[in-house]
Amino acid sequence: MKNRQNMGGLDRLGRLVIGLALIATGLFVATASGWKVIAIAVGAVLVTTAAAGICPGYFPFGITTRRPWLGAR
Repeated sequence: MKNRQNMGGLDRLGRLVIGLALIATGLFVATASGWKVIAIAVGAVLVTTAAAGICPGYFPFGITTRRPWLGAR
C-alpha cells in the first residue's frame, strides 16, 4: 500500500502546537461557551491531522509538505 501521508515535520509540529494551544484555551480561559467549543473542536482536528500526518484538504489540490525520500522516483 502506498504511503498516503502528505504532511512534513514542520507542518505537523505547527499543527500540534497550535492545536494544543487552542484546546488549552478552550478548557482554561474564561470566554463565552460557544467560543470554547469551537476552539476545542478546531484544536482537536489540528492535533488529529498532525498525529496522522494526513491533511484531507491537501488531497484535492495535490499539495504535500513532506520531503521525498532521497533517491526515490
